[in-house]
Amino acid sequence: MYCTVIVYFFVEIKRFRTLLAVGILLYLIGLLGDTYHGLLNPDTLLGKMYAFYNYYFDTTRNLIFFGSIFLALGAMIAWYRPAFNRTQLVLYIILFGLLYLAEALLIEHHELALEYNMYLFLVPLVTFLFLWFRKLYFAFLTPYVGWLRILSLGMYCSHGIFMTVVFYVFEKLGMSVDQYSTLFFIGVTLLSLCLSWLMAHSKNKWIQRLIS
Repeated sequence: MYCTVIVYFFVEIKRFRTLLAVGILLYLIGLLGDTYHGLLNPDTLLGKMYAFYNYYFDTTRNLIFFGSIFLALGAMIAWYRPAFNRTQLVLYIILFGLLYLAEALLIEHHELALEYNMYLFLVPLVTFLFLWFRKLYFAFLTPYVGWLRILSLGMYCSHGIFMTVVFYVFEKLGMSVDQYSTLFFIGVTLLSLCLSWLMAHSKNKWIQRLIS
């Protein structure tokens, strides 16, 4: 929501290039507090500034540093409507997918990451994936679009709650999330999906009003 305010301001004054530049700058700042944190020297002023920020705000994967660039790109795509055919998009997806994988492996090898959320090549990869998905149309899914929208929104909004719940259960059972990460993922996904499904099929007027 906060990112939307930032994007709305630049869209209103038709400064899309400035919006993109701001989004990229914020994302680069966020990278140093997340995946590329190992590049910082903790004894320098910059290192201390990031330590101060992370102490109070925990992570740079948040509303400004992580979200702005993707909303900015969405606004630019809507405004400029870039023209790529499917073959071009697939080639770009493969290229940036491989670069993304290489980047992740190098970061892991050099132990740079504080968290694994933000990558340089994630941005172009997501952009071309989005452009590719916009060209797809599955007629057989048309009757289920409204239902799928509720499921996806419900899972997005509820997964954080179930991460806490499943983590608590793992802790009580003496299980490490790192050791059982796949089981943790499956548990959170299934619980989020079940809640979303129940909400989608609920006849309660308050739940239906909340969904709509």
